[in-house]
Amino acid sequence: MTRDAVLSVDSAGSLLAIGLEIGGVCRSRTWNSPHAHQEHLLTGIQALLAESARSVGALAAISVVVGPGSFTGLRVGLSAAKALAWGLAIPLFGENRLDLMAGAWARGGRAAGETEWVLPSVDARRKSIFTALFRDGERKGDYLDLPHSELPKLFQDPSRFLGHPVDRLRLLGDWPEPLRLGLPQSIDFDGSLPLDLSGECCRLARLRLGRGEAGDDPRTLAPFYLRAPEPELKLAAAHAAKLPRVDEP
Repeated sequence: MTRDAVLSVDSAGSLLAIGLEIGGVCRSRTWNSPHAHQEHLLTGIQALLAESARSVGALAAISVVVGPGSFTGLRVGLSAAKALAWGLAIPLFGENRLDLMAGAWARGGRAAGETEWVLPSVDARRKSIFTALFRDGERKGDYLDLPHSELPKLFQDPSRFLGHPVDRLRLLGDWPEPLRLGLPQSIDFDGSLPLDLSGECCRLARLRLGRGEAGDDPRTLAPFYLRAPEPELKLAAAHAAKLPRVDEP
């Protein structure tokens, strides 16, 4: 059987997105199911393959979003992608969701010839966001875990906050609506970028296949977290509560 298909899996957020690309055309399915990704993932993959008259044996590579995002969601998608790639002995490519957003905007969202600083965002819960600064699709700083309380400082002076001479800034993704009110003229919010980035995932996988990349090792590819997952924090807190108290002298 000819291996002519690329599968993408994105379970990082509340939206589960699965894509299948064949011959440059990407079909995708999405479910807004923040607590039920596992119920839809494998059946969704099977349905996409059936619609395209393909079996899993037609897969040439798998692209999976490794984060940042939901602790449980990331593990569900990554576990399935790793198992398929390992079982089929095909390349597995892990992608960062913030990088995908910035790359998709650089390719299709901005005006022709426009050079722009962008801050894509992923909801990090607990009144914070995950973000990073990009220009023309290239990351220019560290990945950040920003509490909502810090956002007014960012909006007031982006250059000082981000450490780059930012003349104009565009916000993409999950920026809290109340904090977007009254933005300075040098900062714009754009909500046109789709939540489903299956096409960008598959496009990058094709590029990496074309360059002859072997992909990531399914045995070691891990979720990308910008903070310790909540289950680990709760476990650490519970452990600390059981420790004997040491009185200060």
